[in-house]
Amino acid sequence: ETDGGTIDVTAADGAATTVTGTRRWSYQAPSAPPVRDGDRLTISARCPKIEHAAGFGTSHTNYHLAVPAGVEVQVTTSAGTITGSDLPATQFAARTSAGDIRLSFTGTPESVQAQSSAGDVRVAVLYGSYHVDADTALGDVEVGVVSDPRAPRLIDVHTSAGDVEVSPR
Repeated sequence: ETDGGTIDVTAADGAATTVTGTRRWSYQAPSAPPVRDGDRLTISARCPKIEHAAGFGTSHTNYHLAVPAGVEVQVTTSAGTITGSDLPATQFAARTSAGDIRLSFTGTPESVQAQSSAGDVRVAVLYGSYHVDADTALGDVEVGVVSDPRAPRLIDVHTSAGDVEVSPR
């Protein structure tokens, strides 16, 4: 979770999740303490209150996460792009207030949730039948996979301003 910056998620080579990041700031470094609670790893980068509230200066953190198969992933940024390529995740949730979301899966995920307030949302999955809920208030919606409300796999994609696309890989 970041106040601002990009989040890039890819498949891990091994069984461990790895995280790398870069931080940029004008006055004070964003806080970014990782917290482990059992099997859950939470990484959060918060901009200092003065930069965040006043709207001046620069404060953002870019993360790259490599996740093994079967790991549930949840990523959030207030302002930034979220990308996921060749994802082995079976459950993936992505949320940004201002930015695009682009996700591509190597298998058939059980649940994909992707929401942006202002930005395009694109999800690519293996061809198959999914319960697809896709909409936008301002933009185009294109669904290129079988949308079946009885399908056990869910793709839930929304944006307020931008295009929405669910396509086969």
